[in-house]
Amino acid sequence: LLNVFYMAKILYPDKFADIDMEKEGNEIMTAFLGVDGVYTAYADYLEFPNTQKI
Repeated sequence: LLNVFYMAKILYPDKFADIDMEKEGNEIMTAFLGVDGVYTAYADYLEFPNTQKI
């Protein structure tokens, strides 16, 4: 699910500039795993956001 938000931000940055990936990621992880902050910990571990151009 989060990949859809990610691709939208890459393909249409002006239209999806208001999407907070960390907030959305944590909401999705909380809904599925029942634990808050999982996405933040995962993103910190992998050093997101990746600044490399696609």
